[in-house]
Amino acid sequence: MLRKAYDYALAKYSDSKIETGEFYLAYTSSIASIVALEMELKIQSVIAALLQDIQTGSNNDLAEIKEAFGEDVAQIVESLNKISSLQTEKIANQSDHFIKYLLSIADDIRVILIRLADRLHYMRVLDALPEPFRIKISSETKNLYAPLAHRLGLYKIKTELEELSMKYGNPVDYFDILKKLEDTKAQQEKYIQEFIIPIKEELDILQFDYEIKWRTKAISSIYQKMKKQNVPFEEVFDLFAIRIILNSKNEDEKIDCWHVYSIVTNHYLPSLERMRDWITNPRENGYESLHATVLGPQKKWVEVQIRTKRMDENAEKGMAA
Repeated sequence: MLRKAYDYALAKYSDSKIETGEFYLAYTSSIASIVALEMELKIQSVIAALLQDIQTGSNNDLAEIKEAFGEDVAQIVESLNKISSLQTEKIANQSDHFIKYLLSIADDIRVILIRLADRLHYMRVLDALPEPFRIKISSETKNLYAPLAHRLGLYKIKTELEELSMKYGNPVDYFDILKKLEDTKAQQEKYIQEFIIPIKEELDILQFDYEIKWRTKAISSIYQKMKKQNVPFEEVFDLFAIRIILNSKNEDEKIDCWHVYSIVTNHYLPSLERMRDWITNPRENGYESLHATVLGPQKKWVEVQIRTKRMDENAEKGMAA
């Protein structure tokens, strides 16, 4: 079915290109890849993403798509065509109206997800466009599409859209923070190793099956903290988060997570105001984790997330994502 859809799109798109210089088929193939690999949607959505820019103004085109690929695909493609004709400039600063209007056009959530995949890929290739256009698209993405991803709980996509919006819409601050992060990378890695050594030693003694990961906060998130707290980069205290992932049996998950929490807080003083217990009371979307902010070496605050492998997979790829 996918091969058939690809050949059909190849015949329809021919050698036409989008504004960035990409061939239409290369562009929609990239969107279909996001839908398949990053969103993990099924074959109807992947095919609809591949065919989304085929004009359905003619009943013949819609009938062809319906006959070849089914009613589901035809309806999604038709809805995507309607959304493509929206004049988003008029509602660029009214995300709530935009989201409501979008949902009224598309009663199938797959349409919205494909549209988000479309915007995500467009932002990834935005450097091929002139600066005034980059600024306009970045503003639209920040005000309309990032809030839409947030509303749907697609936090990974929301973060990337915000990052790319800032990169093209506010490049001075973006690259200034990026350079500071790169300049302090070795120092951060050394600090993190120092922070986790006593925790690892105790986890090993107690024979926990675990993995420790860490990530730097998103540049857009750091920038928002700087603005909100009115502080320079050097005074943003939680530039990175450490995640401890346990391979626990289902019946031991809660007690194991609290055991690890007690190990972390035995070594480092916790901030009780910033403690989040989403294991006893998971978020509405099913997200489970313990979040603690503790005072590490050199009196620096560090965010530590504690969860099991099952919770992590649910947060990254499951219902909570």
